Amino acid sequence: MKNKIAAAFVFCAALFVFNSCKQAASSLASYVPKDASAVFVVDSKSVMDKIASSGITIDSLADMMSERNGDGLKWQDIENSGVDVSKPFYVFTKETNSIQQGHIKSGALIAEVNDEGKLEAFFKARKPGSTITAVSGYKYLALHNNIIAGWTGKVLIVAGISGSDSPDSLLQSQLTALFTQKASESIASTDAFKKPFSKPGDIHFYTNTAGRLNEVGVPGMSKVSELAEGSYTAGIINFEKGVINASAETHYNKTLSGIINKYPAQEIKKEMIESYPDTLTAFGIVSFNPKLLVDILKYLGFDAMADGFTSDIGFTTADIVNAFSGDIAIMFSSHSQSSMENSIKNGGFLLAAAIGDKAAFDKVMTGLLDKKILTKNGDEYQLGLSGGHGFVIETGNNNLFIASSDEVIKTYQGRSKKQPLPAGVEKDLNNKSMMVYFDINRFLGNKPVKDSASADIHAHNNYDSYKIAGNAKETFKNFVAFADKGDGKTIASTYRLNFVNENENSLASLVKFIVAAHAEAMERKGMMSSHLKSADSLHITEDSLNGQ
Repeated sequence: MKNKIAAAFVFCAALFVFNSCKQAASSLASYVPKDASAVFVVDSKSVMDKIASSGITIDSLADMMSERNGDGLKWQDIENSGVDVSKPFYVFTKETNSIQQGHIKSGALIAEVNDEGKLEAFFKARKPGSTITAVSGYKYLALHNNIIAGWTGKVLIVAGISGSDSPDSLLQSQLTALFTQKASESIASTDAFKKPFSKPGDIHFYTNTAGRLNEVGVPGMSKVSELAEGSYTAGIINFEKGVINASAETHYNKTLSGIINKYPAQEIKKEMIESYPDTLTAFGIVSFNPKLLVDILKYLGFDAMADGFTSDIGFTTADIVNAFSGDIAIMFSSHSQSSMENSIKNGGFLLAAAIGDKAAFDKVMTGLLDKKILTKNGDEYQLGLSGGHGFVIETGNNNLFIASSDEVIKTYQGRSKKQPLPAGVEKDLNNKSMMVYFDINRFLGNKPVKDSASADIHAHNNYDSYKIAGNAKETFKNFVAFADKGDGKTIASTYRLNFVNENENSLASLVKFIVAAHAEAMERKGMMSSHLKSADSLHITEDSLNGQ
């Protein structure tokens, strides 16, 4: 049986994707543990205003969620639940690893309560016959699927846990820990968390680098944790007309900063993508000093292990990093089946890695050839002895190339005229160390889109066989992400998701797309159910198999 109570708060938690936060951190931050892996702060009033600008009411959106979960929950139920939905709420996740308990994932939603009586009535109505237990300082109710709700007259905490063999006892202890933790043990006590709230934004988020490493769960990772301890990323997301803008700033601890400062960041070489012989659908480009990787390996104590592996092939890790300059670009192009006149008929891809020290590069390639990891056929390399991997490997113009065809490489090397970059991208390339671009509209425009009601739709067809691809093409324009060169202590990054409708709030456009996707999913579900019923009505007998 589905958990109706949890669904209400899962719905609230999902709102963090769409919400805004334009004020200082509230007292709710004192209930978030300092070692949380990630924290999001959400202002539901702001999100409701932005969703309303799409012409879609919160009620209709809640009805859609309720229909999907089959629990009959309405937005009016949430509004009257005793939770103050006009105030910001917090969502955090946490990862822990131990020999005794293994890998435990936990998290909670924390919200303000404006009417404790209504809250208890909400729980009783959603879960008839349940028992609310009062303990020192708070009340709680065990919910389904490893979820528990605890509250006071001011605060509600809905906590969840996974990966534990005894979740009930851990949930209880987690609730008690959150309600009783000291201010010095909470995220509210850290300057790293307070700083982002000095700037306005629609969503504020914070991630703890060391906390995220607990997801790995690999023994002997103490040096990795030491390298990450104290490093964090804080960011802001703004929903504006025609675009979702996100900015983040990563702060390094003293140890990691000391390593990075030895190898100052490099500016990306935009000529690497300007030489691509076709209209770009997507690209990624980065520039860094590969020697940085060697220093990190040494600090972690993995350098001897890495050298032991590479020495068997005939080179060292130092040879690998010296072989390349650190300038790398990967480019993609795509075309619809009806536009085959282009020189690269079906589009293609190209990875170019600039060679650094030629002697070191030749040593690495010789080792790979001697061990038959690579073999050479003319001016092309291939994996193993037989190849057949669908791409070509070549060298030329002081680059190592991996591409969809020899034609792409030869055209790239011989091109003297620069290929115009996508509109608005060139200015973002200046003084950056990394950039990623994806033309969503162009990519989807080159995919066949069929009506989901068509009889030839098979249950296992890809997404591009459904109307949702057409809806996506009408909604999303492109995605851009880039990072500056940093100063050795911090590095700033920017992310933009551009929408086709530049006159509509991006959140409103996103909600409309989600509603359309939901409608398509429901239509497909109904169509598949109809096909299954038709299949069940068929009776196959031995005589029919024998043609009698």
